[in-house]
Amino acid sequence: METQSKKSDFTHTPSYCEENTFLLLKRILSSTSDTHLDAYAVFVSNPNQSVPLWHQTRGNPVVWDYHVFAVIIKTTGVWVYDLDSTLPFPCPFETYIELACPLLESTPDNDLSLFHRYYRVVKAKEYITTFASDRRHMQKDGVWLAAPPEYPGFETEGCFFNLDVYWKMEPEMVGIQDKGDGFGRVFDEQGFRQRFYL
Repeated sequence: METQSKKSDFTHTPSYCEENTFLLLKRILSSTSDTHLDAYAVFVSNPNQSVPLWHQTRGNPVVWDYHVFAVIIKTTGVWVYDLDSTLPFPCPFETYIELACPLLESTPDNDLSLFHRYYRVVKAKEYITTFASDRRHMQKDGVWLAAPPEYPGFETEGCFFNLDVYWKMEPEMVGIQDKGDGFGRVFDEQGFRQRFYL
């Protein structure tokens, strides 16, 4: 098991997984000497913004509107860094995807299609330079839905908010190649698994 990093090494603010992952990736990229390391931010959502993930600190499962974690490829394997998971940290990709994101099978009596997940995979370096959020999505009628981090929000080249671009995922987006614009590529369940199984 990977033991180099601990959750306590990283900044974590509940309900701000996109920022937690941003800071985690930024720290890892700035401190690593591993020339073979490859890192990604992964957004999980769907057109209904209802995606179940198991083994989360808030419950088992939790139906998120969206969730964000990091995938790191090292010489030792593929690892998931999810600061909101109760699974080992970091967690082998195969273990995480099977336990936290099991395939959902509909039956005639139980239609689970509304909960099928899509995954937006973004290269870490592009995410760090493109992501912007002034946290407007976490306010309703001027009231915070969850206490914000103490540090300022993020902006890039005059953009104050593009989080909605990251979490938007539609079936027709699957298969479109990464344009290198900082918003990555969208995969369905099978495609995401194939992307990172070595």
